[in-house]
Amino acid sequence: MNYNVELFLFKTCVNTVIYNNLLFFLVAIVLFTTNEVPDRPAFSFWLTLLGTGGMGGTFFLLAKRLYRGVGYSSENYFQVEKKASVLAIVFFGLILYLFDIKYYLTISSLEDSLPSFVNIFGLALLFFFFSIMWYVARRPYQRIFGR
Repeated sequence: MNYNVELFLFKTCVNTVIYNNLLFFLVAIVLFTTNEVPDRPAFSFWLTLLGTGGMGGTFFLLAKRLYRGVGYSSENYFQVEKKASVLAIVFFGLILYLFDIKYYLTISSLEDSLPSFVNIFGLALLFFFFSIMWYVARRPYQRIFGR
């Protein structure tokens, strides 16, 4: 394949990934802001912590399975990255709505005296899933892009 064509395809994939990441981030913000803080959580703190850890472990295993089939193609890598990002958003939403995690995040804001902490911790939960994805993607990324 011609070098210019490969460079064009690579830049197109990178630009698409940047816009996809922005959209994923916006979807996560909408999910987080539309979820209200319940009066009582659905599960105890320890069950919520166990469930969140279990969801993180399940996501790790699914991400490993997704990235196993990447091979040596940058196009496949970016497709798998998109799928794993969507999966991260799904798991983020499940934890928000299934485990009422926002209840416990509100407690961490010192009873509404620092409400921005709730949002910061919510984004940290999202980046928890993204960091799992990035950890799993590290070796395929190094193999494909030589970094």
